[in-house]
Amino acid sequence: MSQSLTRADHKQSLMLLFIFIFAGLSAIGPLTIDMYLPAFPIMTLELETSTALIQLSLTACLLGLGIGQVIVGPLSDRMGRRKPLIFSLILYVIVSILCATVMSIAALVILRFIQGMAGAAGMVLSRASIRDLYDGVQMTKIFAMLALIMGIAPIVAPLMGGILLEFVSWQGIFIALAGLGILLLVLIITTLDETLPSEQRSTGGYKSTFQTLLSLFTDRSFMGYSLALGFSSGAMFAYISGSSFVFQDIYHVTPLTYGIIFALNAVGIMLTSSLTAKYTERFSEKTLLQFGLLCLIIGAALFFIVTLVDVGLIATIITLFLTISSVGFIFPTTQSLAMKSQSKNAGSASALMGLFQFGIGGLIAPLVGLGGSETAIPMAIIIFVISLLALFVHSASNR
Repeated sequence: MSQSLTRADHKQSLMLLFIFIFAGLSAIGPLTIDMYLPAFPIMTLELETSTALIQLSLTACLLGLGIGQVIVGPLSDRMGRRKPLIFSLILYVIVSILCATVMSIAALVILRFIQGMAGAAGMVLSRASIRDLYDGVQMTKIFAMLALIMGIAPIVAPLMGGILLEFVSWQGIFIALAGLGILLLVLIITTLDETLPSEQRSTGGYKSTFQTLLSLFTDRSFMGYSLALGFSSGAMFAYISGSSFVFQDIYHVTPLTYGIIFALNAVGIMLTSSLTAKYTERFSEKTLLQFGLLCLIIGAALFFIVTLVDVGLIATIITLFLTISSVGFIFPTTQSLAMKSQSKNAGSASALMGLFQFGIGGLIAPLVGLGGSETAIPMAIIIFVISLLALFVHSASNR
């Protein structure tokens, strides 16, 4: 009896360690994207460049994250997860350190693209490894925990960067990212074995990879859930890119108050992600996803109305809270449902989902600023339209 309990405790401890590692790998992307945002003004001065070129380093990172996932996902289906992950983390650490030493914006843009590609491996291979190790309700619960991290990281990352800037220069942010890479690298080398057995690996070459990706593109169910994830992510990226102008330029809140509002939405994502993990045994994943999409649509519609009639700050905060919190229902369920039938192509499937998530988000985010910083209407329109698209692709794929 005691031996059984000991084995069960060991298995539980091991799963918690794996979840910690997968959470860290999932957080690399958002932290790499957002952590240096508070340093933009000082970087513009020190690198003697323009704001537009500094922002180009962000675009380069997003492109690297999207493209990197498409490359490393299929590669891991052939080679396994562990070797590509270790190589990518070593590259991530080296490039992060190089980012802290650059003297020109051109070098930074190139390095940020490579950093994004290296960081992409952590995101795609964490999802693929979870699919290798778990299934059913347990897989959904773990995806819900990762969704919590993925939801919070883009919101908390700028705050973390701002805190670091109180004590170090902007270069210290990239050193901190390198430190995260080293920590994960040590944990993976010492504790995480290969999750994809050799007999389950893809044996084909590039032609086989292309055929696999083509089969995923023609998989109605997979594409429906992946696009729903991508458009929902686009709504969140639109919020992240435009909210600072809405709250600070329109409602004239202080940076500290803005940070508190950001934290409030992080709490909302934590709550809904926890509810998803808790109720997956009581309700089906499809039901939880539909509820999340409904919350997203209602929140986006209310935010659009509030913006049109200019009700005020409190109403804006409440409606955006409802909108952003909904991703805690959407992210884990779309990932779990999309991955359920992809046991043989988990790496490729995870990569394609990552491309949609960051590709759509990266394309949507710059559109928010086209209307200037004097009105929140462009942001409200984009969030509402893209929320409708998320609902549409989900509904169309389930007909």
